[in-house]
Amino acid sequence: MLIFDETSAQTAFEVVERIRQKIERHSFTRIDSTGSPSVGEPLHVTASFGLAENIPEAAMERLEWVNLADQALYSAKKAGRNRTHIAGNSED
Repeated sequence: MLIFDETSAQTAFEVVERIRQKIERHSFTRIDSTGSPSVGEPLHVTASFGLAENIPEAAMERLEWVNLADQALYSAKKAGRNRTHIAGNSED
C-alpha cells in the first residue's frame, strides 16, 4: 500500500505509472529452490495498481478509502492486468 499525502489522484497516477513501467521493463533473476540465482531466462513481472483519492471534503473513513482502492485494483486486473486504475473512473 502506498499513501501519497496531499497529492491529487492524477499526480499519484503519474507516479504509480512510472513505478509500474519500471517493474514491467526490469529483468528479474529467477531463484531456484535453494535460494540461488537460476540460470536461464529472466523472470518477466508485471503489476496492477488501484488508486483512490481521499479529499478532505469527503472525509472518507480509512476502511472505505482502502476498499475503493482495492476495487480499482480488481478493475485493473479484470481489464487485462499490468495497468493502473483510479476509483470512480469510467473503467471501474
